[in-house]
Amino acid sequence: MFSKLKQSHFPQLLILFILAVYFLTATLTQLLHLPLVIQMFMDVAWCLLGVLILINWRSLFQSSIQVKALLAVVVLFFLSTLVGLALNYQSILYYLWGIRNNFAYLVFFFACILFLNAERIQDYWKCFDLLFAVNFLVTLFQFFILGYEQDYLGGIFGVQQGCNSRTNAFLMIVITCSIVRYLNQQEKAWVCLLKCAMALIIAALAELKMFILEFCVIIVLAVLLTKFSRRKLYLLIGGCIGGILAIQILIWIFPEWAGTFSVKGFWEIAASTNGYTGAGDGEFNRLTAIPMAWSTYLTTWQQKLFGLGLGNCDYSPYAFLTTPFYTQYGATHYTWLHSGFLMLETGLVGVVLYCGIFAAIFFAVHSLERRGTGDTVCCQTAKILALMCLLLIIYNVSLREYTAYMLFFVLALPFLSSGSGQNTTIE
Repeated sequence: MFSKLKQSHFPQLLILFILAVYFLTATLTQLLHLPLVIQMFMDVAWCLLGVLILINWRSLFQSSIQVKALLAVVVLFFLSTLVGLALNYQSILYYLWGIRNNFAYLVFFFACILFLNAERIQDYWKCFDLLFAVNFLVTLFQFFILGYEQDYLGGIFGVQQGCNSRTNAFLMIVITCSIVRYLNQQEKAWVCLLKCAMALIIAALAELKMFILEFCVIIVLAVLLTKFSRRKLYLLIGGCIGGILAIQILIWIFPEWAGTFSVKGFWEIAASTNGYTGAGDGEFNRLTAIPMAWSTYLTTWQQKLFGLGLGNCDYSPYAFLTTPFYTQYGATHYTWLHSGFLMLETGLVGVVLYCGIFAAIFFAVHSLERRGTGDTVCCQTAKILALMCLLLIIYNVSLREYTAYMLFFVLALPFLSSGSGQNTTIE
């Protein structure tokens, strides 16, 4: 039965449906005024993918040692949440909502590995490049014609507050792949330079200060994780020039940020005890979230190790899924920061295991690359993005939101790239 289902391409269609809805949500809801509830179709799709994975569980357990290692870490993380549930039971609905917000994207990740075809990898990258170009034009239109900026400037991701967090993750993916392709002589220098310039312009217009830092980190990681070549020197020089120009453009548009572009400036913002918004009323901040959760809200060693229970600090548009903890402490904005949210709900064990998933992805992909069984560009891109995801856990909650579908899709590509064809070299 399952073989017939797989031959019908139904699982692949579910995966592509999820990605299509993700990229089209802003157009469908803000331009065509369809209800935001259309996003729930993605939940239906990932649940169906979960069922298909369970039906095909033998294939997952017969997969490569790298995939088995990843699965083991995810299972350990899941088991740790069961311990938290036993210690802090409040409502099975809260727990199931927590499962949805933390594991949907991992189900999607393994579904991509099991059901996607390696032969389509280049098509996927072409789609990302096309969307990147469209996003650039839409962003310029929104900024110069419609007057949107900062948190409301999201390009194809819309014009609602916070939409630029999706832009940030999208830029990370496209630029990482472009830089890796350039270093592996699979993309011309001017193409990579143009993409980087476009990304930095978007970051400046949308006040994505963090992306400028991420851009520098991506370049450093790309240099460290790829073979030596003279292209690295060109990349470092071009990256420095691009970063400086982007900072100058951002300061020109938003002069109030003139004093923040330094290691000291970033540290002072992220570690400020005045909180994320600077209100100083007990808010969480990027570098204080975990220590605050540990010392203020997790009062016993059981709570420090396993948290307050998955889902027990969560919230929802639906009142019956909004927890008492959120009602009391939501004003601290812990829900804006994945690290603090994770620490509160799953404790130190959960934080370590969740971060361990991305560490496991890094080493699993490195193993594939070293053995020569994974596409070089996919492997190097995924390794960089796996490390960048650790940064995202501190930066925002992208990995708890629909943006995670896009990130985990790219992280899955190396595991289906074996035998995907010859690399194309561009001199």
